Amino acid sequence: MTVLPQRTKGWLNLALYLGWALGILLFVHSIANYRFVAGRLLQEAAERESGRKFGDVLRTLRASETNSLQDVVDTVRRESPQQIAWIRVTSFDGRLLASTGDPGGEPLPSAGAVDRGANLHQPVVRLAGSGPRRVLIAASRLRLPRRPGEIPHPGRPGEAGIIEIAILLHGVSVSFTRLETNLILGCLAALALLASNAWIAVLLRRHLHAWEAGKQLELARNVQHDLLPSPGGGQNPCERLEFSALFVPAAQVGGDFYDVFDAGAGNLSLVIGDVSGKGVSAALLAGVIHGAVRSSPWAQSLAGHELATRRLNRLLTEKSDSARFATLFWASLDPRGTLRYINAGHLPPLLVRTRAGAVVELLNGGGGPVLGLLPHAGYAAQEVAIEPGDLIVMYSDGVAEAMNAAGEEFGAERLAAVVRENAAQSPDEIRDAVRLSIAQFLGPMKPHDDQTLVVARLMPVAESEPATQTQEAVPGQASSSPAAR
Repeated sequence: MTVLPQRTKGWLNLALYLGWALGILLFVHSIANYRFVAGRLLQEAAERESGRKFGDVLRTLRASETNSLQDVVDTVRRESPQQIAWIRVTSFDGRLLASTGDPGGEPLPSAGAVDRGANLHQPVVRLAGSGPRRVLIAASRLRLPRRPGEIPHPGRPGEAGIIEIAILLHGVSVSFTRLETNLILGCLAALALLASNAWIAVLLRRHLHAWEAGKQLELARNVQHDLLPSPGGGQNPCERLEFSALFVPAAQVGGDFYDVFDAGAGNLSLVIGDVSGKGVSAALLAGVIHGAVRSSPWAQSLAGHELATRRLNRLLTEKSDSARFATLFWASLDPRGTLRYINAGHLPPLLVRTRAGAVVELLNGGGGPVLGLLPHAGYAAQEVAIEPGDLIVMYSDGVAEAMNAAGEEFGAERLAAVVRENAAQSPDEIRDAVRLSIAQFLGPMKPHDDQTLVVARLMPVAESEPATQTQEAVPGQASSSPAAR
């Protein structure tokens, strides 16, 4: 069986893995980018807020009547308790001048760092803490205003120092609408990529299974065709019989089968069968029946033919499902030109008497029910005389019941008319005429069932062969005498 190469499967799996990795990377990147940008926005908003609080301290200090730095920082913090974690003022030499809130750790910067920041008009900032206590600490130089003639005093106007304000990040108001929109879109894109990749993986596995199943069906179809005789008659079992066949399964494989072979002792066998249903299960059962027909010594006598049919029927009833049954027409043509046959529920073949002006007869005598339903069913063999040049046309219900767009069936009458009109032609030409007639009748409609047709013509006996005595039997009627059996 042909399967998909391992290297191709490897590349397909690699593509799927890369798709999943890309989806996960996109999802993680979207979240990480949101956290980073949100953090930067919060920090920038906190820096702006710290600048406003520096201004509040200076304005409050100028407006203060007591000129007490402690009162000033207390006042500013009381105005924004949800934003300010603490305010701390120190001198350049490290002395604490004023403090409010709960300062964390040592004073932030050195005097030199603050002076350099002041020259650049930027405060010195850092982040500290975690969770709801995460703060941005901003430090800047502060010169206390001094009234004219007043002597400097620690914590009083006129003394320069460092003011440190800690802004609670969760207390800063920032709009994240656009950022959250980008986060949602990025996460949705990542999830969509992962979902589509998973769906592609499922579809790919289904496709691979279907592809391999198709290859198996193709192999089964080739095996089924190899088991059947050449439809063009190029492999005739002997020169006494010329035949041609049409085999068109409705699916990759079908439940129809036919055969023409040498059964020994100068007998030629003609077989056509149809298993209920379509597809692989029908083809398997058809193969079982075909093998039984080939291996059974049924063609030597009428009694042996009837016994073989009963055994085959019992085999199918015991081994196959009750919903499975098969029709079968199998016949043997002896050297004297006598056709012995049993029809187990199949459509009766056509016998065309060419010497009588293409008269069409139906081989519908005797027989029995379909195979596989009634375990104790009986079957009666029949025989009829065949003359050189006569035609035997065997067909399945897919030919007779081919239905056009109007719901009309092709029918055995149309088949008989086509065969009668072309009775003087070769079996290949008769087959092609029937196929063309069915195609024209169906038009755009597709066949709904397997179509099988076998056209066989008995050829004249060569002059060098001795003539054989014909059997004393009425042509076209069944012989049931013990001597005939």
